[in-house]
This record gives sequence, C-alpha cells and structure tokens, in this order.
Amino acid sequence: MERSIPVLLVDDRQENLVALEALLEDMPLPLQLVKAISGNEALRQSLRHDFAVVLLDVQMPEMDGLETAELLRANPRTRHLPIIFVTAGLHDKVRQFNGYEMGAVDFLNKPIEPTVLRNKVAVLCELYAKVQERTQALHESERRLRMVIDGASEAFIGTDCHGMVTDWNHAAEDLFGWRRDEMLGQPASKVLLPAQGGCARARHREGREFDVELSQWQVPQSQPPTFAALVRDITQRKEAEEARSCELRQALQQIVEQEKMVALGSIVAGVAHELNTPVGNLVLLASTLRDRVSELADSALAGKLTRSCLMRSAGDCREASEVLIRSADKARELIESFKNVAVDQTSQRRRQFDLYTCLNDILITLGRMLRQANVTVELNVPPGVLMDSYPGHLEQILNNLIVNSILHGFEGRNCGKVSIAASLAGGDISLVYADDGVGIAPDLQSKIFEPFFSTKVGAGGSGLGMYIVNNLVCGALQGSVSLSSTPGQGVRFEFTFPLVAGR
Repeated sequence: MERSIPVLLVDDRQENLVALEALLEDMPLPLQLVKAISGNEALRQSLRHDFAVVLLDVQMPEMDGLETAELLRANPRTRHLPIIFVTAGLHDKVRQFNGYEMGAVDFLNKPIEPTVLRNKVAVLCELYAKVQERTQALHESERRLRMVIDGASEAFIGTDCHGMVTDWNHAAEDLFGWRRDEMLGQPASKVLLPAQGGCARARHREGREFDVELSQWQVPQSQPPTFAALVRDITQRKEAEEARSCELRQALQQIVEQEKMVALGSIVAGVAHELNTPVGNLVLLASTLRDRVSELADSALAGKLTRSCLMRSAGDCREASEVLIRSADKARELIESFKNVAVDQTSQRRRQFDLYTCLNDILITLGRMLRQANVTVELNVPPGVLMDSYPGHLEQILNNLIVNSILHGFEGRNCGKVSIAASLAGGDISLVYADDGVGIAPDLQSKIFEPFFSTKVGAGGSGLGMYIVNNLVCGALQGSVSLSSTPGQGVRFEFTFPLVAGR
C-alpha cells in the first residue's frame, strides 16, 4: 500500500480547516491531513510528524502565522519545512518580504483558488516523496550490505593498516571459534598464520591449525590503507567465494552512488528554497510596478497628473526596477551555479575549469544551508588557477566536508566559521579546508575514512561521507589528504591534487 504523505493544516477557525481538507481531497498522491487550531499546536505536531508542507494561516490569536514560521525555522528538525501562508488580509509588502525571507514558498489569499492550492501542494508532496524514496533506498542498501557480509558463506575479516581486526562476520565465528566482539581490535595474526609450503595456515580457538585459502585485498583508495580478506577451508569452492566478493564490492559501490544522489537531492531542495526569495520579489515588485503605472495612467486621463506626482512615481519605479534587477541577477546566479554543479556531479565529466569558480558555485548552491546553520565561509583561492580534472568530484568533496562541519563540528552551537584556501606548488594545487568546530578526538581520527564509521549512525548519519571523500581524492583526482585536529579547536584537512589529472 502506498504510504500517505503528511500535510499540516493550521488555522484558528475549524470551518477553515474543514474547507482546506475538502479542497485537498482526491489528490494524485495519498495525503495524511493533520489539523492544528493554533500556532502552539502546530509546533507540537511538527515534532510528531515529518511534514511535506504546512498550510499556515497568518492571522491567528496568541501566536500568528509569521511567529509560528519563525519558530519552525529555528528548530533544526523543521527548518527545511516548506510553508504556504494562507491569509485573508496580509497586504503589507514588508511583512510579505519577511515571510519570503523566512522560507515561505508562497502566499495564498482567501478566497483560495482550488486549482492553485492543489497544484502547489502536489508539487511539494511529489518532491517530498522522491526525497523519502531515495533516503529509504540508501538505508535499505546499507542493510543489504551488512546482510551480505554477515550472510556470506566464507569468513570475512576486515583489518586496518596495523593488522588489527575491524570486521568479523558470522562465518568467521564458525571457522575460527571466536565471537565477533572477542576479535574486534585483536591482531589478525591471532588466527592467520604465516604460509607454510605455499599454503596459508590458520589456527582455531581450540589451538588446532588447518590449511586455508586466503583472498586478501586493499579497500580501493583507502587512506590510511584498510584491508579485507575472505578465508575458507581448502575444500570450499573458489568460484563461490569470488562471486560473493564481487557482490560485496558491488553493494558498497551501489551505496556510494546512492549517497551521491541523496547529497545532490539535498542541493536541489536547497536551491529550490533559495530561489523563493528572488522569485517572490520579482512577482511582488512586478505587480507593484503594474499598479503604479496604472495609477499614473488613470491620473493622466482624469487630468489630475501633477509634476510632483510624476516625479514621485518615477522615483518609486526606479527603485523598484533596481530591486527587480538585483533579484533577477540573484536568481540567474543561483540557476547558473546549480546547473554547473548538477552537470558535473551527474556526468562525472572531466574538463578544464577555474578552481575558484568551481568552489564558488558549490558554495552558492549551499547558501541556504549555510545561512540556516549561521555558518560563514571564507574562500581564499587565487583567480586564474586552471585545472584539467573532475570538478564534480571536487564539488562533492566540499559538500561532504561542509555537511560534516554543520552536523558534527558545530553541533550544539548557533554559529560556525569555515575557511578554504588554495596555493600552487609546481604542478600541484594545495587545498586546505578548516573549521572552528569541536574538533575530532585523537582515537577517532584514524577511523573517519572507514566506510560506515559515524558517531551518528541511526540518527541520520550513513558513515560514508568521509569514505567517499577519501576515495575521490585518492582515486580519480590522484591526490592525497591529511587530517590534523585538536579537540575544541576545529579540524584541518589538507588536500594535494595535480593540476592535470592522469588519464
């Protein structure tokens, strides 16, 4: 059965809620309509449900719609919730501007045109459904990979660069007699012995030794290096092991690709919201100019047009035109930046590009996220640095680093600062990313590039962000990355890339 999409209806008059409910019957997507008769009740409902959109009455007693919207934006859980204001008398242009600044998708004046309302709600619900579908697919892929590892018929052992065990599946428990919790953090040499006569040897918990076939590989582009191994009795079929090993790699690659799409989906949603303000300004000012010109024409026809009236109207029109131009330029800049980022990330194309322009484009597309988290970014990249490489990879690296800073570095704070600096060193570019967040504990610094390592697993973190960063840096970009961090003093990542990536 198709899952209903929750929509919040807020109005202090019960008859208005019933009317809205009637207008939203028989929508293309099934809706779960939740009603609230006050701003306080709306806030309580927003903590219980993850709504696709809220239809919010502006004029309510105690707490009006604008105040309710401001409180929704202040809550990290609801700061991205699309809001459509429903009003019977909000014609104050300043208050409308404030509403758009708070992230309003639109204002609908009563009486409401049913087709307009249904179309706007349908678009937002469809976007919500697609984001939920992609997020669910990512979680399902992670679960499948864990099931593949645990359900593998061969013993699977993961180790770090020091030979310490980091992963241990059920088949390994059966083969060696040690439980997973007993082997994590132990040296792999405890069960894997040096080869004798060209044949690998292993030791059971009971002390008996036996011959095994060992397939071992380094996790691609892992830095520091991490390794995975499949261990099986010499009687096990090699073909079955190779098929399972391929399945593990494909499952991990699938999750990585879906993580990229989830990140791009977040950028799409951010840009869509970001465009609300300039587009809202364009519509509002265009209608204002139309009304003013109409007033001038009426005055002229009636013979009441004075010089002072003409000069005042001309000044108002000039000011409105300047705001129109600025809003249009802002919208154009957003669309152009998003187009560059989307094309680069979806096609993974190699091309020549200016480093400053590439990084600035992704910062523009993340503008809404940065403002909501009250994060300032200082970009210190010399102009004219041309690279022949993969801009989509650089954009994804920067996106993941900024998201990590917001989620982890600035957690519990209402502000933060990020700096990005670049310098040339021969045929290489050195890129330094730093924030002033809480930093990373020393015992965790060696783990952050491991797949599925996250301090927020189960709370929105997939544990693949920095793993993807490391793979992109050391893989297609053919560079390196180093981390330095002191708890309480932020993090500092230093990347080195060749200006011209190898073919």
